[in-house]
Formats: sequence, structure tokens, C-alpha cells
Amino acid sequence: MSGPSDGPSFHGVSVFGSVKRKTSVPAPTSSSLPNPSVQRALQVAQRAVELDECGHAEEAFPLYQDAVALLLAAVKQDRAGNDQIKRAANKYLTRAEEIDRLLTLRKQQAKESPNSKLKKDARSNNSPLASTKGFEKGRASAAVPTGSMPRRPDDYDYTGGRARKGGGGAAVSHGSVGRAGGMGERSGGNTLSSTGARPGRASDLEAIVMEEMLDRSPGVTWEQISGLEDAKHTLQEAVVLPNLRPDLFKGLRAPPRGVLLFGPPGTGKTLLAKAVASETGFAFFSISASSLVSKFLGEGEKMVRALFQVARREQPSVIFIDEIDSMLGQRKDQEHEATRRLKTEFLVQLDGAGTDNEDRILVMGATNLPWALDEAVLRRLPKKIFIPLPDTITRATLLKNLLQSQKHALTPNHLGEIVGRTAGYSCSDLSQVAKDAAMGPLRDLDGPVLRTVKENQLRPISMADFEHAIYAIRPSVSQGTVQAFEKYMTDNGYIRHS
Repeated sequence: MSGPSDGPSFHGVSVFGSVKRKTSVPAPTSSSLPNPSVQRALQVAQRAVELDECGHAEEAFPLYQDAVALLLAAVKQDRAGNDQIKRAANKYLTRAEEIDRLLTLRKQQAKESPNSKLKKDARSNNSPLASTKGFEKGRASAAVPTGSMPRRPDDYDYTGGRARKGGGGAAVSHGSVGRAGGMGERSGGNTLSSTGARPGRASDLEAIVMEEMLDRSPGVTWEQISGLEDAKHTLQEAVVLPNLRPDLFKGLRAPPRGVLLFGPPGTGKTLLAKAVASETGFAFFSISASSLVSKFLGEGEKMVRALFQVARREQPSVIFIDEIDSMLGQRKDQEHEATRRLKTEFLVQLDGAGTDNEDRILVMGATNLPWALDEAVLRRLPKKIFIPLPDTITRATLLKNLLQSQKHALTPNHLGEIVGRTAGYSCSDLSQVAKDAAMGPLRDLDGPVLRTVKENQLRPISMADFEHAIYAIRPSVSQGTVQAFEKYMTDNGYIRHS
């Protein structure tokens, strides 16, 4: 944006568009990149203020709500500029509440007297709905950081509160937003606003998706995952390479829209899914059955639609469904109607995720019980990869990685013995063994010494510590489970990846 700024600005970008102000609050001086929610909030807020100034407060009302929701999402995503973002959210919320009260009063009085004074005043400068002049001076001067983060082609393009692609923006209704607080909260798997009310608009649900399902934890790289080389190669071929060279992967070489990772628990399925998102730069949405369950009839399928709507807006994206069998298991005659409707909606969305060739949405599921999945789900997840228990080489690599930052007295022979004695252990099991062994030096110390001892004074981890840990921690995967997977793979002709 060029030219003189009409309001508070940050890196040359005007925060409030063309609205004139006498006062301003300096923008935060955080060196971190601004959250995308802040950028979208600025677009929405600017449009809301413009409409409000022109006397179209009723049209500005939902945009103020959207701006509040996006700013509160930014508070949870990034602590930089936290106070200023909260202040801006509170100012917009205050204005939205004023408009809401006046609109309600106008409707009530219009019923009593169509020619009421309120109706006339709404078209004059005497009405609080007519302009934001009073609002600008004291209520909307808090600046929030913008920045130079590039905008995605399919991001919001607000014209009167409608998004160019994927529907309305993330927002919560004014009854479900607390001042300087969070957005709608989930309690016991039930979708609730902060007041316990049922979510209203579709954008309410989209706000919940952004807050609770969009994973913002640190990314995982291929190097951080021990072993599973064949599985990594298959995922790179199916997902990573097509993202790098879309011109080569088209037609019969078009990448799959769905991937199923199945195998015993604790073998690294979730890490593989996160690595796919990290290596491709995709937005990562992690969901489970509890994320979509609601006590309100019909809210489950609405949440599914909101999830795919947000995924399309944030694409390229990965929707990862952990324990997919608990949500999309085989359909039965006696199952509850709400469960059946949720499954149906998910199947419809899974089919629809790839209908547009321009959409880049990958659906990944992980399960320990592939034989419990509905056949329609298996058809929609065509790429199936078996993730087995770690072999000897994988266990040795994992053990080496776990011990590289620890002081230990283990020889190569000791490491080989540990690897041999942990056959049948999952990666998670082996990690627990190493953690238990690392506690050995601390267990040798009594209370008073433990309170004062320095880390460099602890004895090294010994083979005896690992022997005790292996004795205490047994494999979590039974031999029967391993045989069941082998039989399932043989019956269905799947290729084993190790």
C-alpha cells in the first residue's frame, strides 16, 4: 500500500483503511511474522468500518463479529502483540454489541409502530447506527500488527462480508465471544460457545475448526523418524513430489486424494502424517471422533462440512483423522441416526474433496483396526500403507537417537543386546524403556541429595538400568495382533513397508 497512511500502520500497511483518527496506538515491535488471522482480520475490519461510516451498520455487524473472531484466534496462535490484539478485539466487539442492541430495538419498535422515531433516526446522523465517528475516536484506535506475509490466491477477498472461495470467514457470534478471551470452547466433546449456547452460523463452526483442529505444533521432518524408509518413499512419491512438480503428476499419474496408514499402535503413523504436512508446507488439520461429537442433533455433520470448507480455504492442506475406525467404522443397522448421518456427510466430503482439479486437499487416516473400516471409506482412501513394528535396524537407530544427548556407559555390545531383547516392542514402547532407564541414576539418590545434586554429578545410564526397564515394561502389541495384521495384508494383497 503506497501513499500516506490514514490510520495506524505497520510496515507501511494501513491498519484501518481510510478512517481518520486523532489518536493511535503504536504497533507491536515483534520480529516474528504476523499470524495469517491478523491479516484477514484487517481486511474484514476495514470493510466493516467503511460500511459503518456509510450508514450501513446492519451490513457491518457480521463483519465486526468476524474481525473479533479472527483477532481472538490470533491471540491463541501467537503471543506477539497479544495485548494490542485483545484491545482491538474488545473495541470491535463493543461496537458489534451496540449495533446488535440497536437493531433489536429497531425491530421491536417497528412492530409496534412502523413510523417510529427510531426508524427515522436510523437514516439520520442522530442514530448510533448511522456512523462510526464516535466509535473511531476512542474505541477502534488500537493498532494490531500486519506485515509482508504473502497472501494466498484463495484467501479472503471480502466484498460485503462474503468470501470469494469457500464461504464466510472464521467467526463467532457475539454471544459466544468473551472480552479479551478465547473463542468457543469444547467440553466433553460437545461443541459449545463460551456461554454454553449452541453454535449458530457456519462461521462459528469454522472458528472452532481453526482454533481446535488446525495443528500449530512444531513440524516433523523425515530425519526425525527412525526407520520406515519404504513408507517414507511411498509418501514422498504420492504426496511430496506431486506438490513439487504438479506438471508431471497429472492424468494417470495424478496423486491420490486419500491415504490410509494402518498398523499396530505406537509405530509412527501420526509422525508420518505430520512429516508429510511439514515437508510440503501444507496446513495440517488433526481431528478425532471427539472433535466432531456434539450433544446437538445435526451439529456433527455441520462440523464436518465446516472442516472441509476451512481446508479448502487454507489449501494446500492435510486432513488427518486419527483412529479413523472409531468414526468411520462399518455401518450397522442398530447404530444411532446421528452417527449414521455424520458418516454419510464425511463420505460425501471425502468424495467431494477432489472434485475440483485445482483443490489440493489430502485426507489421511490412521487406524489400528483396518478391518473395522467401512468399505466405502477404504475406496475413498486408495493409497494404503502398512506401518509395521520396528525391525532390528529401526530399533537400533531409534535407541541411538534417544541416547545421543544422554550420558551413558553403554558399549556397542550392550546396545546390540538391548535391540535384541526388545524384539516385538513398538517405537513407543522402546521410547518408554529408554525413559525408564534414564530414571535409574535418579532412583539411586535419596531425597536430600536429589534436591541439591547437579546434573553433571549424576552417574551415567548403565546396562543394569536398561535390564530393569525391559523387565518392567512389556510390549504393548500382542503376538495375536501382529498375526491379525499379517493375515489382513495377505487377504487384501497389500505390500509390506518397513
